[in-house]
Amino acid sequence: MFCLLLFLAASCRSPGTVVGPLGHLTVRTALFRPGLQDGRPELFVFLSNGEFPCGLPDFDDPQAQARAMERLAVATCREGAQHVSLTLFARQPEWTGVFVGSDDASVVGPTATVSQVARGRYLGVEEAYLSDLDGLVRGYTPQSVTTLDPLGDGGEVVLEPGSSGRLSGTFRFPDSEGGVGVYGTFEASACDPDRVDASLLDSVQAAPLSVCSF
Repeated sequence: MFCLLLFLAASCRSPGTVVGPLGHLTVRTALFRPGLQDGRPELFVFLSNGEFPCGLPDFDDPQAQARAMERLAVATCREGAQHVSLTLFARQPEWTGVFVGSDDASVVGPTATVSQVARGRYLGVEEAYLSDLDGLVRGYTPQSVTTLDPLGDGGEVVLEPGSSGRLSGTFRFPDSEGGVGVYGTFEASACDPDRVDASLLDSVQAAPLSVCSF
């Protein structure tokens, strides 16, 4: 019985915690995906208190597809939803060590003096109302949103290899007054960069609230 309880506790353990403008959140989704941006190695990490897969749902059954998209909209846009995205750049795709926070990381990238840089984004939905999309899918329309974008200057992300191919890390970014703005820990699971349905992470990376209108 004791071993079973340990197994269940490990299975149910959260993959991270985050503290941000809306308070403490228990991470329910922690995903990462390597890639390239303008020929430079890039790593995207997504953390949320909602549940997300790596790719967009693709069911043949219209009702099953509608329910899956509804769940995504709720996870993204419901009141109390909070999301953190981290984009890291390095001269070599080793993805370990300290990544220096920079507001311009996505533009400038690694330099001769700083070989690993990071940029972050925080989004928290303070208020949202239930809406009906085309009479088929229910969703949430955010009314009041807190966005910190970019998170960079003065912060850092620290990565180390996790167990079973996961990626462990910590991050800390100051607020505009120099205090601790957003910080946390995570143990993220990998998404296959070659998946044809990986456009969900593309959408979240480019514009998180675009998922609300799927």
